[in-house]
Amino acid sequence: MPGVAVGDEAQGRAALDLRPFVNWILDELEPAVRVEPTPGAYARELGADDVELYGTTDMACILHTIGHLHPRPEERDAWVATILGFQGPGGEIRERDPTHDVLHNTAFAVGALELLGTHIDSPPTFVDPYRDPAAALELVEGLDWQRSVWGSSHRGAGLGALFAMIPDLAPPGWFDAYFEALDARVDPTNGMLGDDREPGGDIDQIGGTFHYLFLYEWAHRPMPQAEARIDAVLGLQQGDGRWFELSPHWLTLDALYILTRSGPRSGYRTADVDAAVRAAAAAVAADALDERRRSERFGGPLGVHELTAAVSILAEAQRRLGSGEVRTDRPLRLVLDRRPFI
Repeated sequence: MPGVAVGDEAQGRAALDLRPFVNWILDELEPAVRVEPTPGAYARELGADDVELYGTTDMACILHTIGHLHPRPEERDAWVATILGFQGPGGEIRERDPTHDVLHNTAFAVGALELLGTHIDSPPTFVDPYRDPAAALELVEGLDWQRSVWGSSHRGAGLGALFAMIPDLAPPGWFDAYFEALDARVDPTNGMLGDDREPGGDIDQIGGTFHYLFLYEWAHRPMPQAEARIDAVLGLQQGDGRWFELSPHWLTLDALYILTRSGPRSGYRTADVDAAVRAAAAAVAADALDERRRSERFGGPLGVHELTAAVSILAEAQRRLGSGEVRTDRPLRLVLDRRPFI
């Protein structure tokens, strides 16, 4: 398959050459989902012609990650106006055709605005009730920690991300209470969030834990039980390098981030984590560099959103393994290192 690997004598192993994938994004995918003549208004899947929140915000994430988010001032202004066109009277930003919770919608949009160098005009009033730490804790405690850690994390982490990204929303002590509540939900047997789960952890816990871990990273606060978490996530990786075929990129990103961001603090199982990252990156590169598989993976519903996950995996792999193993003309940059939501 052209472009998959090139020799890398310095590293002693083949390197993933992602340059054809980046060129495909720029030359084919971006123009195909652009609804307006200039950048800033995008569909969320190939073949659609409706401007949507996911799609418009995802392309900001994707182009930032591959080092090509450089709109001219008029393009940037149009992009920002498109995103703010989804805003409601309480400052919430909401999809026209809902696929995610409004807290996820708003946090994802605020994150995209940050990549574009701006922010919403004023703090959203729809989250005002949660400025009281007691109300925020009630929301966190009321999430489904037994059956839907992943799904409900869109609300719990979405709220935390908004308070992190929008100045003056959080009163003093708000995040202390928020993280203490999350700390209490970490299962010591597997290091992940959730109640009454299997000792080795599960896929639902991976998806949910990830959404809070990037907030811990933003706060420079270690999530408890790092070694148990690494053991559990490594144990759940499949033979093909992924973690869950029904979510081939998002769940892989979640697991990879848990491994790479839990490990540095503990120095635990470094070689095993590196091997897991290589296997995952190779699986995603196989999708990214093959025309038929690209169509299957990124051509369906929310395909542009799926692409955000794929480029993020490759960015984190390049950060971990180096540009000698994961090759691009421009360094890949994970958006989570810029702001705490994806």
